[in-house]
Amino acid sequence: MGRLRTWLGVGTALAVIGLLLALPTPRRPAAAAGPAAGAFPIPAILPDGATYTPTLILDRTTSFGVATSSGGQRTDLVVVPATGPPRVLQSQSATEGGSFDGLGYTADQFYWMHTLSDSAGQAHVTLWTARRTGGPARQLSADIGAPVFYGSQYDVQPVGDRLYWAAAEAGHPDRTEVRSIPRDGGTVTVQVVSGAWAMSRWPWLVSAPSATGGPTRLHNLTTGQLVTVQAPPNKQVTCSPTWCRLIPDNAAQATETDLIRPDGSDLRLIGDASAAAIASDVALVDRFEVLMSIVNSTGRVVISKVTLYDIARRRSVLIAPAATNAGARGDFLWWSTGDNETLAWHGLDLRTVP
Repeated sequence: MGRLRTWLGVGTALAVIGLLLALPTPRRPAAAAGPAAGAFPIPAILPDGATYTPTLILDRTTSFGVATSSGGQRTDLVVVPATGPPRVLQSQSATEGGSFDGLGYTADQFYWMHTLSDSAGQAHVTLWTARRTGGPARQLSADIGAPVFYGSQYDVQPVGDRLYWAAAEAGHPDRTEVRSIPRDGGTVTVQVVSGAWAMSRWPWLVSAPSATGGPTRLHNLTTGQLVTVQAPPNKQVTCSPTWCRLIPDNAAQATETDLIRPDGSDLRLIGDASAAAIASDVALVDRFEVLMSIVNSTGRVVISKVTLYDIARRRSVLIAPAATNAGARGDFLWWSTGDNETLAWHGLDLRTVP
């Protein structure tokens, strides 16, 4: 289970904020005004006093994430409407130290993985589902392998009538299991692929962040095609099938963020030394990179500016000048303002940005 990753929204965002704190004092490049009129509210404090952190937004009225009880003793996986009480899908006590990963949905189902560690520290992962129309959650399978989570919308993804995820093959770090199960439950099938891979937009795999000893590659599970990404040397490379994000892999290089096509074309600078990309997936809706830049780190909370780099229009769009947290996945971006009793979440459907 050493390669298992647990990157839920708040953890990912806090990790990015930690990276930003290590960056130079930010410059303030000009950015176009943001689409504030298109933003919508997301509840931050639930009716029972629990603090809510969205992990996935379904639409303007519904999100899916984690609620922490007011005393910090319980964590719930919840579906939260714009108004009214949340729907609790699964609960765990703080002492259990578990996590909810691979959150996703289809037209009629929610699904997720739940990880708990036993007294020996061994992680046990199960796959769960619940009908969107209501009813209790049910376990789909405990035959999960050692899944790898990278905070991607593709960590567990529906394809037709099946759910797919990637898992590390025990004892073979150079091989990956692509596992799948019928969406309503049944027998898990396993396809072993040479190399360390992460799920990307179907039918593609991409070199896992843990992969070493070679260039970043894309692998088409349907055709068997292998694509070697033509990236400059000394870069950390994260790819989708259409775009790759580049950051330096050593402190001697300028800490800028670039985008290129997998074939090495269309290189462009999208962020300077003050900015860091916060989405695990590259080029959301094939158009946007979400960047955070520290504005003020001297107070109780870190205040950051959130901008979008618009690939189609080659511009930066200011979304929030003073955010305290942010996340992005699929078609949506979300960010918070304030803290504790003033905490508020805001969402934006990236497909509506002009």
